[in-house]
Amino acid sequence: RKVEAIVAGREGSWDVLDYGEVPELAARLTDADLAASLRIVDAGRRVRTLRLTGCLDVTGAGLRPLMGSTAIEVVDLSLTRGGDNPRLRARRPMISFREVLPTLVSFMSRPNESRLRQLVLPKKWRSSGSFALDQFLELYNTYLDRKGFACTRCDQNCLAMSNGDQGEATWRVNDWVSRRSEGLWSGWIGMQHFGCQGCNDTICYRCDWLSQNEHGELKYCDGCEKEHCRNCVSEYWRCPNRNCRKELCGACRPDESPVSCAGCRRQVRLTECSVCQPRCDSCGDVYCDTCSDAAHLQRCDGCDDKICMRCRRDKCREDFSTCCTQCLRIVTPYLESRLID
Repeated sequence: RKVEAIVAGREGSWDVLDYGEVPELAARLTDADLAASLRIVDAGRRVRTLRLTGCLDVTGAGLRPLMGSTAIEVVDLSLTRGGDNPRLRARRPMISFREVLPTLVSFMSRPNESRLRQLVLPKKWRSSGSFALDQFLELYNTYLDRKGFACTRCDQNCLAMSNGDQGEATWRVNDWVSRRSEGLWSGWIGMQHFGCQGCNDTICYRCDWLSQNEHGELKYCDGCEKEHCRNCVSEYWRCPNRNCRKELCGACRPDESPVSCAGCRRQVRLTECSVCQPRCDSCGDVYCDTCSDAAHLQRCDGCDDKICMRCRRDKCREDFSTCCTQCLRIVTPYLESRLID
């Protein structure tokens, strides 16, 4: 029945397949359902844009029917929709890099025929510090460099036009996708340059700088961690926190509705951006100022996870080998005090 619900009413074009169009279905989707639906619509030959929005229970094994597809152009594995914080429940989705990797690599096996041009990775992978992910990003960057996609505004090679000088502006972008390197903020790893994640247009940073639009041609949202062109998002909201001032797209702007503190149950009104809000990125619990200290809610400088002590402890237990050293330093005093008690 779930597969029937996916294909119902879609007898025409299958250019875009977004499972998030039926949220209650996406939340219950399994890999078997995913594979069956892809086979029924002949996705390997018909689907150009695939989004696994809200599919938190799939590991990615169900993507196998897409192996070797030369029709697919955009694959969005972020699992989020507009307004969703990718950090929230960052370690809860089941999507597995090991399960999805063979399918992603197959898209690039025939670069002259492949149409893949944009890949959005889940926050779970990007913050993992995985060496296997680093290797894949090298492969993907080489593929994109070979394709040399052109800007939809000036029709020039995006990378070539984003590495130069124009008046007071200087661009020093030397890759298509951010890879681990000295001095690079960990939050950028795995993020692809030059792409609007709304309409999927490719836009070079030179056109972005020279634009007469207030926000340029392409702007990054600190809430959903996605870039949007001015045609997809025209207005941005600035966080009122004086120490932050991050800018968010309209979908990510907090509605300021009161929520209960997970500690004392008092009402807390969230007026700041998702980065500044006293909310655990893993379990989603919200805390007032007093209870936030008691829950040891803090952001890690290493992996950028802002989580409570309970979730940080569980995170380090789950996979000690990939837990960042900063998280371990935060957790250790807590563990020592518990042993003494």
